[in-house]
Amino acid sequence: EAVLLDAFYETTGRHLPFRTDIASPLERLKAHARQGARYLLSDDGRIMAKLIMAVQDNEALRRRFLERFYEPRRKAARQVVDDAVAAGELPPETDPEVLIDAIYGPLYFRLFFGHRNLNVSFAQRIFDLAVAGTGTKDQKKGKKR
Repeated sequence: EAVLLDAFYETTGRHLPFRTDIASPLERLKAHARQGARYLLSDDGRIMAKLIMAVQDNEALRRRFLERFYEPRRKAARQVVDDAVAAGELPPETDPEVLIDAIYGPLYFRLFFGHRNLNVSFAQRIFDLAVAGTGTKDQKKGKKR
């Protein structure tokens, strides 16, 4: 089982990087959420969902999954949120952990429960709601994001 996990990491690791060609950290986060929805709908994404469910019953494999796959991606997302705060795109009191969960959690919820469609449009709406919940204001226009 551990060998299967390692093979999975090697093949999927390059599918979910944060884009470096987008200057705005908040726009990078938005692009990543949309990319994440696309990925979850792919064959690799469906395999990952099965893997997430399967490792829940084996503590050693669950820890390995968290350490090798989940935590590096979460760390990258935290850095982008921190960059958005530093750039003034998010308020200083933004809790990166809560914002990340608010953006990505609903994608997995729809994937696992299948009660509604998971698609890029949904990911966009969730992103907009999560960011609006931070109280972010566009300083140039004086409007909430």
